[in-house]
Amino acid sequence: MMVSENKKKKIMFIGSMIVALMFISSYASFGNNNISTSTTTVQKTNGPEYYVSGKVNATVIGYSQNALLKVSNNSSSIQKGIVSILSKMEANGSISNYAQTTVGYDIVTGTMNAYALQHYFSNSYGISNVSVSSKSTVRLPSATTLYYYGTSIRVPVGGTYNITILPLIANGSVVALNVHAIVNRTGAINGAIQLTTIGS
Repeated sequence: MMVSENKKKKIMFIGSMIVALMFISSYASFGNNNISTSTTTVQKTNGPEYYVSGKVNATVIGYSQNALLKVSNNSSSIQKGIVSILSKMEANGSISNYAQTTVGYDIVTGTMNAYALQHYFSNSYGISNVSVSSKSTVRLPSATTLYYYGTSIRVPVGGTYNITILPLIANGSVVALNVHAIVNRTGAINGAIQLTTIGS
């Protein structure tokens, strides 16, 4: 049976419409299942920070090899006596080296540490006439209680630090220090802590 030309065109039109509808339907379905590629960045933060302060007892465990001997009495006899003593100390290994400067004597210690030098010269010339300064190494306890506007926070401060203590004290001695630090809510220190002797 022969199909007329008009019927052929109608059949082809209907077929093309069905194909078009199927295409549109599948495209819409594909679009709804599309996955977004945008990302959200979460900034890592330690939370709020607090400025805390307080006091801690530290133990002196040593001194720097570099020391400065100052003499308040500039009489020629005292200056000659100090140079003579330093020369003998260098010869016997008590100190490694020394040099006279405009402010005193720069000394590199040997078998005698900075505290022992202070003790020796103070006994020889009087504590009011001579002084010895050197960086002290102190050890802090593993933790101490510091305060934020009256609120106590347990802060881990353990470790060794170099500070200036005048007059020098013997190894093993305990010295009270002011402590200042910035901590987060857990008490962990952010950055470095600041240590000063009481009264400074």
